[in-house]
Amino acid sequence: MPTAIGKYCDAVVLEGRRLFSLHDFQTGMGYFDRIGHARFKFCLLTVGRENAGPVQPEFSFFSRTLREFQDSRRHFNLSRDAIARINPNTVTAPVFRTSADAELTAKIHTRVPVLIDEAKGAAGNPWGVSFMAMFHMSNDSGLFRTAAQLAEAGFVRDGRDWTAPAGARPRQSALALAGGSDDPSLALDTYATARASERYVPLHEAKMIHQFDHRWATYDNGESRDVTGAEKVDASFDPAPRYWVPQGEVADRLVTKGLTRG
Repeated sequence: MPTAIGKYCDAVVLEGRRLFSLHDFQTGMGYFDRIGHARFKFCLLTVGRENAGPVQPEFSFFSRTLREFQDSRRHFNLSRDAIARINPNTVTAPVFRTSADAELTAKIHTRVPVLIDEAKGAAGNPWGVSFMAMFHMSNDSGLFRTAAQLAEAGFVRDGRDWTAPAGARPRQSALALAGGSDDPSLALDTYATARASERYVPLHEAKMIHQFDHRWATYDNGESRDVTGAEKVDASFDPAPRYWVPQGEVADRLVTKGLTRG
């Protein structure tokens, strides 16, 4: 059986109490250890007639040897209701490495709701959370400009931004110069419909930030690297991006989400 069954247990199987157990295994140390790749997954899935299965099916995940599989700490039971509290939008079986992880997570979700419960409509999203991918690295690549492109087009640095000199009209035809390290995959010279912009602002990619650190990585000569300790203690240090984007595009996309405060 493919491992996907272990991660996406069908709600019908759970609701109908057809599932008896699901045990997930990984090759490499004890199972099929002569396979070159040590990350192949497979599972042992036991199902039966409707309403014949246990109220709380048994699960285990990531067992690499018979000894690991025999470790009782790796086995846990979850009811359909417990799974629905943890993953109410999909009712997919969660994956845990130990019974302690499963027990703790189940207890948390009996007290704390998920961030968005789609079945409850607006009431299931009390924080008003919405998701937005502001710029897509492939679909929006025609808007991206490197420092070399902007300089050649007549823009000048203004702090973290690039701006057109007063009274000057940037040379749009020059924007087809070679770009960053993965420039061959970006159609920088074909985005003919992009409007001219007087100011370009830094594009911060996901790899540049950490959930607790907005200065996690920077770019040097088109290559990303971690920010050094010396740079972090310098309050004036700003990570350098690989690309800049038109400020007007940023403003327009924020307006579509009702964000107008600047």
